[in-house]
Amino acid sequence: MPLFKCAQRHCQLTLRFGEPAVCPLFGHPLVAFEPPDGKLVVNFHTGCVAQRQQREFDSASFRLERFMPATQRGLFDLAMTGAGGPVVVTVKVLARFTMPPKRDWGPMNAAYSQLTAWTGTEQRSWMQEQQQSLDTVWNASHHVLLLTHPGGWTRRFSPVMRIEFVEDKSEAHIVADIEKAPPIDPNMFNCGGSRLDLAQIITGNPQAVSTAAMSSQSGRPVAMESSMLGHQIEGVTIQYNIVAHEYGHMIGLPDEYNSGGAIGGKDIKADAYAIHCQATDKLALKAGQVWHWNERTDSLMSTGNVVHARHLITVWEAVTYATERLTKPAMWSII
Repeated sequence: MPLFKCAQRHCQLTLRFGEPAVCPLFGHPLVAFEPPDGKLVVNFHTGCVAQRQQREFDSASFRLERFMPATQRGLFDLAMTGAGGPVVVTVKVLARFTMPPKRDWGPMNAAYSQLTAWTGTEQRSWMQEQQQSLDTVWNASHHVLLLTHPGGWTRRFSPVMRIEFVEDKSEAHIVADIEKAPPIDPNMFNCGGSRLDLAQIITGNPQAVSTAAMSSQSGRPVAMESSMLGHQIEGVTIQYNIVAHEYGHMIGLPDEYNSGGAIGGKDIKADAYAIHCQATDKLALKAGQVWHWNERTDSLMSTGNVVHARHLITVWEAVTYATERLTKPAMWSII
């Protein structure tokens, strides 16, 4: 009677040769067999593994539409196949191209006075620049989502971030006002006051479309001395990527350069950011990560361009939802 030990659950069972049994993990038939060398063995990887589940996962396609993360901010679509490869994250943006208001722009008055209305060519060029900027930061990252199945098999998935511009507000996840600005002055941090509101928390509607504000220069990395961004990297010039940072907000991430805040304001609008940040802390821990606060570093969600594993927590959550029929959250990790 050979002894079969299942390391994953510290379980054991005994079998006579040729006697069928049931795998304690998945209820999959388990049969001892006699290999050519005459030794009686139980083959865990082909006997106890639920091969049916593995084949089903590999052949499946998974999709989510208008997914709102537990951080209560952002909307995005997700698409992947079980065989491994890319996890495609798509944020749909309705871009509204605007001109700057008339006011005193200080040293930039002359440059602003020379601005002309947006042309169709300029608008198309701006939209192309946004994806190119995402490619240089988000899609150049080496972090992946790893599925480690207790049945003894793994799959690796590389997140691919996409921004898709739509013309109908009903299709949009984000509505972005794109304000025209003069070409970037290398001596000024001219990012156009980029931001993304917290409409989903404030309205209580998870599917509310948030409004973003961005600059016509947001797709072009801003050349900044690192000391001007609040951290020093041997005095080098940082190509600060504005749209890559804003994209982080669009998929549900907060800033790292300020505190998470405390709930206790006079209304939901006052508490919205604190609610968002506390929810981020909880999701990060669930995904095996720790969010960082009050830091001015080279991190993408602080004042730099480096994508860290924690920046994929909302994508991790979306993948666990998309695949919940065949996997459990504990099987997924960010590496």
